[in-house]
Amino acid sequence: MENDIERSSFQVISVPLSRPFYAKNARANQIIFVLSGFIFTPLGILMLTTPKLLVMGIVTIVLGIGGFFSAVMIELHLLFQTGDCPYCRKKITMKYREMQFKCPLCDKQINKTKTTIENAEPLIQFDTTNSSRSSNISTEPSISFDEMKRKFFVHWSIQIQSTPDQRKRFNRAKHDTIYNLLNINPDNGTAQCYSSKYDVTGVKYDVTYHSCTCPDYQKRFFPCKHIYALVINLGIMKDDADLSGIPSNVREKIELLPPESLRSFKSILTQNKNYTPFLMKTTPRNKPLLALGLIEDTENIPTLINLLFTRNDLVAKIYESNLDYKPNSKTTKEEIIRQITESNKDFVKKIIKNNVLVTLSREVVMNYKCIYSYYFESEENNCY
Repeated sequence: MENDIERSSFQVISVPLSRPFYAKNARANQIIFVLSGFIFTPLGILMLTTPKLLVMGIVTIVLGIGGFFSAVMIELHLLFQTGDCPYCRKKITMKYREMQFKCPLCDKQINKTKTTIENAEPLIQFDTTNSSRSSNISTEPSISFDEMKRKFFVHWSIQIQSTPDQRKRFNRAKHDTIYNLLNINPDNGTAQCYSSKYDVTGVKYDVTYHSCTCPDYQKRFFPCKHIYALVINLGIMKDDADLSGIPSNVREKIELLPPESLRSFKSILTQNKNYTPFLMKTTPRNKPLLALGLIEDTENIPTLINLLFTRNDLVAKIYESNLDYKPNSKTTKEEIIRQITESNKDFVKKIIKNNVLVTLSREVVMNYKCIYSYYFESEENNCY
């Protein structure tokens, strides 16, 4: 682990603790194990009274005792777990129930995002080869602009920054005057910034292109508005940077949609999260979706007919159109569909008019999470 750290001076590190199968629902599993102990142990003892069930009784008793033992082991595991401190990299024992605690060796705060210790919050550690670096930004080594930019985007990629919360911080960095920077040093990517309550507290934050002393960064270890303000000032990011996480070719297609078609696309995204084929009317508002390739026609006519009509409705359509083919009472729906699709294409075209069976395109499916986040969660969180 230490060799891996030395090879990279900018690395995302999470506390390397075990992830046992019972950790997610520990208490529920404890109850199951205790109940199994109470059930199997008396049952095994009862079996011992019957000579023919002697072996089975011993096995059942062992299972019951194993249940009690497992419940105790879960409790011990939850009380204390060991792992590496994400700051000083020393092995420490961390308590399960505490959401926040300090490393007894380096006295730095460790935060957990959930009630299980293995979900300790990922921490960004910079210049791990110089772990004794203080918070004084004047000690930052000089670094080239290209290397600054590379390190910033390697570890905080656009995909990581494409959440509504990150976009909100990026926009605040662009528009809020309180994030004016002081003492900018482009040689090592450092600066200072007034806190939003500077008039009251007199606090300034030390900001670098990879860290900040503000509470937001110290809690989340993702770019805060101060970091964004600095990287925009340094030119690492443009103030009009696209943080949607959507590939440009897909974004361009969505932006070309008329307002009515965009509303239809949003409705489709909401109702078809499992990416399965679905029926759609080829109305003027939906045609641009097909034309731009955001959704695709499956061209599966038999399935389309099967979804549109019941057997009785299909038979009625056939008799109304006076087709030569007349199904009898024993003809199945599948046989009827196969017959008309093979020999009565004009009739098929007539009955499925303005209906298609479509799926979301592959590029939309691959970027579904970013698209949904950008066009729905952004609006809900007022990021724009």
